Amino acid sequence: MHARDVAPPQPIDWSTLVHAYGPAEDTPGLIERLRDDDWEEAATELFGSILHQGGVYPATIAALPLLVHVALSPDAPGRVGSLRLLRAYTEAVATGAGRDSTHLPAGTDLELFDQRARSAARDAVRALVPLLDDPDARIREAAYGCVVHVDDRELVAEIVGPLRSRLGHERDVGAASALVEPLIRLGAFDAEDFRVVVAAGADGVIFAAAWCAVATGTDLPGAVEHLVRLWPGEADRYPGGGAGRSLDALVRAAGPSAVPALRSLRDTGSVPVADLATAWVGVAESSRSTAGTALDALLGLVDEAPPTGAAIVLAGALAELRHGARGRTPEVCDGVARLVGAVPAPGAVPDPDRARVLATGAAVLFGARDPRWTTFAEAVLRAPDEPHVEDGTTRVPFSLVFGGASGRRDPAWAHRELVSLAGRAITAWPGAAPRWLDLVAGLPQSDDTVRIALASVALAPSGACRVLAKAAAHHSALFTIGLRRRTARALRSVRPDSDAAEAWLLTTWAVLDPHEHELTFEEAWELVGGDGRADAELLAVWVTRYSPAVRAACLRLLDGSARTSHQARECQLVAARAVAEHEDVERMWPTLLAVADAAGRPFAEAVALGNELVGGHTRLRTGWVDLLRDVAGNGRPSWSGPDHHATAVAVRALWALGAISPEDTVDWGLSALTASISSGHGVRVAEEISEPVREASAPRPALRARVAAALAPVLESDARVPGPGGGLADDVRLRAALREITGTRTVLD
Repeated sequence: MHARDVAPPQPIDWSTLVHAYGPAEDTPGLIERLRDDDWEEAATELFGSILHQGGVYPATIAALPLLVHVALSPDAPGRVGSLRLLRAYTEAVATGAGRDSTHLPAGTDLELFDQRARSAARDAVRALVPLLDDPDARIREAAYGCVVHVDDRELVAEIVGPLRSRLGHERDVGAASALVEPLIRLGAFDAEDFRVVVAAGADGVIFAAAWCAVATGTDLPGAVEHLVRLWPGEADRYPGGGAGRSLDALVRAAGPSAVPALRSLRDTGSVPVADLATAWVGVAESSRSTAGTALDALLGLVDEAPPTGAAIVLAGALAELRHGARGRTPEVCDGVARLVGAVPAPGAVPDPDRARVLATGAAVLFGARDPRWTTFAEAVLRAPDEPHVEDGTTRVPFSLVFGGASGRRDPAWAHRELVSLAGRAITAWPGAAPRWLDLVAGLPQSDDTVRIALASVALAPSGACRVLAKAAAHHSALFTIGLRRRTARALRSVRPDSDAAEAWLLTTWAVLDPHEHELTFEEAWELVGGDGRADAELLAVWVTRYSPAVRAACLRLLDGSARTSHQARECQLVAARAVAEHEDVERMWPTLLAVADAAGRPFAEAVALGNELVGGHTRLRTGWVDLLRDVAGNGRPSWSGPDHHATAVAVRALWALGAISPEDTVDWGLSALTASISSGHGVRVAEEISEPVREASAPRPALRARVAAALAPVLESDARVPGPGGGLADDVRLRAALREITGTRTVLD
């Protein structure tokens, strides 16, 4: 069957359909360009629009018949590109993209859309079956890929025969390698087939069959041995993109079934230590029970790791596995310390690679609260430039791995050491001063933090004045007469390098010496954008000196509506608290209701303030409880779907007020929790509702049984639940919170 034998697709009004970037009028033109010699550029654009980040859109389904028509056209240069797009679509649908509201217009019936998406995938695969016998090996190879993810029994029965008929006749190694994958995944390839493939002697095909068998957990005798034997020569070619990608893909597909292969690959020495370290983390990320095995494997690699790049990767892997192997933190820290090795001799300057290793060791040990972190951190300060560190999945400057105002970690436990480190880091790396001052701003304020800020005003005026202003506003006792004089002298030398720096400079002056306070506030406020670009942090300093000008700005912000941006709503909350403290709660109450009703990022802060205020103003309680019940029962939207965290916050607030029944607490709490787990955001919701749901259900056997039944699938499963941050930490936190809810938490959890 060719394109001329297929009825052309029916006309479509593409302006009514959407893809990742809005209306899809460009889609048919891009598909038509697959018939031209420059088809690769068009295919790239289509991947970015109709299959953006693995999503499926209304325009994607509409595009399928056009893509099939191109694939069936013998004279279209872009047939392979069309088939690659179709394979990506079938994979996306098979992995649940049709039920993901992130990529769909609001109000889409997800069940109906998923049915349409799956039906369209089946129709496309049926239409492509003739291409399994296409004379062009590249087309056959791409067509085999399109049937890999078929999960419909009737369709499997239709295509297994044509696929198996190719098994004995496919002479092209690339196409034959692609053919074994759908056969294995569809359960149509057995031990005898594998024996025949091995006897034929084509290493590429043998490797592909062995790789797919391990990836899918298919029991083919000898598969692991052949995989390991052929790895050095074949892993670069299958499944494509290099040996590291092949190993990563294998682990993601196989999970714990990859353990025997990883052990054998390590024994052969054919896989770099860094790749093995990443692979073992992948195994532990897929399976809770393999964390200990994976950690043992990583610790066994410590003495084999080269001293630079591999050591950094392995240290990060050990840090990740620490989350999944409770009680073994000392082993992890010892392993990291061995990886990093001895610090340079006094006065020695570490080269950039050595500095990165030292910084990584310091970051990992700091995260584990191991006191040895300071030894490595101090050695890093001798480097000419501040190094970057792999912190989880992000590469960040060394200063950011310690937390502080960045919020990555809680640094308060080591604030004295961090203050000392920051002061010396600013001296060593003047260009990094703003980041280190950001760290200082998030630490408990002391005379040492003030001195660091004073020493840095010329290097980073905005950051230094920000620290000084906040310290003076909230910790005025730190500013003795002598320190005030030093601060005044330092501020006179400041040359602001931005409007923000000038605003913070004026604010610091005003807090320390309130002369002409009114005019100073208005000038500083305008420098940061005024009411239109409200700065919550700056306003929080000024409201400690509640003047008529500050009051006027607060009242302007409290206009009874919620601002559009999260940052502006946060500023409204600062103004609301100030007005509530200094004036009449009722003046700010309509705005607080509006901000809470909008939900989003400042919702928890708004709810905390509202719950605090209704305790002393019972007349406001009814409306406040009604709003919280509306959020808890009906939810609120976010950019990525329902805001389940807002629901959890509302449930917790209602429970604290005694304004919700145990039944509603369990119903609404479990509904938000189960939905958030399926969307990968369960950690925050579980931690928010753990206390109210536990307290509501504990004395009531029927509710307790419902909670246990709802959470058992997650608690008893060996599969980890992915979270927004990736890795093991989110799953460990989620499971601990679920144990709290059910009252079955143990030391090991």
